[in-house]
Amino acid sequence: MARRQFSFKDFWLTEAIRLREDHWGPLDDSAFIRELRSGNDLPEEKIVRRARLIAERENTRQLIDKWTHGARLALLILAVLAVLGGVGTAASVLGATDRHINVLLAIVALLGVHSLTFLFWILSFFLSAKTFSWLGELWLWLSRKIARGPEAALAPQSFVSLLSQNSALKWTLSCVSHGFWVLFFLAALLSMLGLLAAQRYTFGWETTILSPDVFVSLTRTLGVLPGLLGFPMPDADMVRHSTAGATLSENTYAIWSAWLLGVVFVYGLLVRALSLILCLWQLRGALRGLALDINLPSYSRLVTRLVPTSEGLGIDAPAGDDITAQRQDNATLPFSSDPVYVGIELPPGPAWPVFSAAPDTQDGGILETREQRHALLDKLHAHSVKGLLLVVDAAQTPDRGTLHLISELASLARATHILLWQHPDRGSRRATWQTQLAQAGFLPDTVHSDIDTLPDWIATP
Repeated sequence: MARRQFSFKDFWLTEAIRLREDHWGPLDDSAFIRELRSGNDLPEEKIVRRARLIAERENTRQLIDKWTHGARLALLILAVLAVLGGVGTAASVLGATDRHINVLLAIVALLGVHSLTFLFWILSFFLSAKTFSWLGELWLWLSRKIARGPEAALAPQSFVSLLSQNSALKWTLSCVSHGFWVLFFLAALLSMLGLLAAQRYTFGWETTILSPDVFVSLTRTLGVLPGLLGFPMPDADMVRHSTAGATLSENTYAIWSAWLLGVVFVYGLLVRALSLILCLWQLRGALRGLALDINLPSYSRLVTRLVPTSEGLGIDAPAGDDITAQRQDNATLPFSSDPVYVGIELPPGPAWPVFSAAPDTQDGGILETREQRHALLDKLHAHSVKGLLLVVDAAQTPDRGTLHLISELASLARATHILLWQHPDRGSRRATWQTQLAQAGFLPDTVHSDIDTLPDWIATP
């Protein structure tokens, strides 16, 4: 399968190319299509390989590398903010001038915002398909601001789109959010340990309307899980005395310090660390199952161009030596319809066709407008032909647009031949045509300067 052979970046490049073509129109891929169509790879693999080839030509890989650098820098900025936030919160909680700590306010300051955001994160799995991860969204926003450029939005858009299609976006953003809080609590706990070790603090519950029994129950409830890890818990008398404003022993304050550290460790750091591990595990599983959704309209059209949709049932016209004089990359196309002959921007005057067409051939007409070109391409995409003859005016100078059209038409036929037709009263640029067509990959025996050399499956003597 493709996901085993290609990296995450390959899939990312593929999605970037898909979005670019959806937004700004298809890119020139005729040469790549001919190369890939001859292989026996799965459709997913061919789509990824095509995108990788186009990305190298269009510098899309460098665009993604630039955004990746910006995304890493944004993560570093968030990490610094997390550490500073943890240190600042701990300092504000323990930084009172009288060095007296209101236990209730300390818990709210250290765990309040964390608890609310964690609750929203849990609820998002039941109430919405979108995960509430404001920190993850902030990371994406920062990365967009850092990596600027005319096409800078393509990298984050394709990144988000790819992860969303594979149910990995919510886990990615959740990892960013939980990682932020892990750093926050690590910095806060280390700061608290340093301040508590260096200075003397007193602790107490302070209230105007609540009874001491409320704080006894709250202390016991919060201290259950930390107690399982060995953190001490103040007894009921210690809590009641702490609400009365009495001066307590140094041992009592040490127990309060350890209890507060245990509460922050368990309900802050440990909760976020376990959540981070869970999200990393889920993200790893999602990325291991990374795959393209080839049912998307963009990919469905590519599959019809990259993979033959039917197998040949037989030969319905004579095949001489010339029918094998075809480019190797079209050898796997099926025999699905009769040969077609098409004129490309021929001058007015001569009767069409300019040669005697063989029986059971189809007239593709003379292409003069963009609409006519698109109509023929759509027809050939829907029904691949076994043979194609393209008649061009040898008096004209071959331009890039015409050569591109010839290559794209040739990719839709098993055998393609080109007639360099010349009006008797006009000059000839056959040598230029032959050089340009050779550079485009056409074999010399598929380019004809004389009607008499055309294969018998398209022309009669």
